[in-house]
Amino acid sequence: MLAVGAVGAETVPYLAVDFPHDGGSVGRTFGIQGTALNSDGVHVWGYPLSGPVFLGSAWTSSADIIRQIDQPGGFSLVVRNAPAGYYPVVVYAHNVATNDFPTSLTLTLSVVPCSAAIPFVNWAFMGPSGPVTIQLPYCGV
Repeated sequence: MLAVGAVGAETVPYLAVDFPHDGGSVGRTFGIQGTALNSDGVHVWGYPLSGPVFLGSAWTSSADIIRQIDQPGGFSLVVRNAPAGYYPVVVYAHNVATNDFPTSLTLTLSVVPCSAAIPFVNWAFMGPSGPVTIQLPYCGV
């Protein structure tokens, strides 16, 4: 897990990414899961050699409790059809109080093209009513 920020600081979101791991390999469709405290959501961008690409966004579990400090802030999102390659993927945490993205965390990932040998991967995360496991196509779609 990678983490940045200050827990309990009212104006600086705390950001941690549990999955995927820095330096890891993922398929063109993959999940990102973590925590963003003091934040109502995250944006995820990839920076392959061909230029920046928006990979997705997610509300945190504390988005309903705007301006409440130290509320649970779990997030998860599925990235689909990411460009293949080895490049930085940056998660930005949005700060409600200042309406900006003051905290970011960079993972370097190897996004591998399709493989007939691994057609699906299982991704488990905590949903609103408990653990959820979904099967994602490894090659996009």
